[in-house]
Amino acid sequence: MRRHNLTPLQFVEIDKQYHILHFLEIGYEPFHLTGDEGVLDELDEIVAEQQASSSCRVRV
Repeated sequence: MRRHNLTPLQFVEIDKQYHILHFLEIGYEPFHLTGDEGVLDELDEIVAEQQASSSCRVRV
């Protein structure tokens, strides 16, 4: 939350959309060796990919 200056409430809203906590839960094994910056970098990439894929969808 500090990296992006988010309040806990803002983080909860983002988590509802991108399921960040679930991703951390299922990816714990590799993440606990990566360090904080590595985990944050990975999460930033995942959110960016999800944002890009949702903006590329064709609306019918």
